[in-house]
Amino acid sequence: EKRANTEFAVVVYDKHGQKSVNSTEGFLAKAAPKTEKDETTGATIHLIESSENMLWLAWELKVGAKTSFNIKLTEDIEIPSDKWQFYQLNVSNSSIDGQGHSITINEDVSKFGNSAGGLFYKFNNSTVKNLVLKGSITANTSITVNPTEGRYIGALCRSAYGSIFENVMSEV
Repeated sequence: EKRANTEFAVVVYDKHGQKSVNSTEGFLAKAAPKTEKDETTGATIHLIESSENMLWLAWELKVGAKTSFNIKLTEDIEIPSDKWQFYQLNVSNSSIDGQGHSITINEDVSKFGNSAGGLFYKFNNSTVKNLVLKGSITANTSITVNPTEGRYIGALCRSAYGSIFENVMSEV
């Protein structure tokens, strides 16, 4: 499988803050989520049950030259505040079903300047449903939100085009 940008760095930590994987290849093998087939469409659905699965998804979206996924959360996910990076993850023709679960994020978006996003950067023609977002997004510097200049910020994403959001709640 072709990797478009090998500069993407992944460091995975367990719930105690200890490194659980030291190499990217080891990370990919360990963090890949389980899958199931949609009985109606036959599409592959990735079952996200941990922050490591989310990091695997980020890797595939940023480096793996993939832009579409069908995912279901099977557990509440907490993404460690100093371990997750918003890498401008563009998602197209995808579906995310939180199944009532939550994703907790605590992120300082100052490092992104005026181009801050959210958990994902942009959705195109995608569906997100039954998801709760928790946590906080802070900025230690001033971020000017100005849609005419392409400056946006949001808990789930920076922007969305042709997408459907159903039963998505933000406690961020």
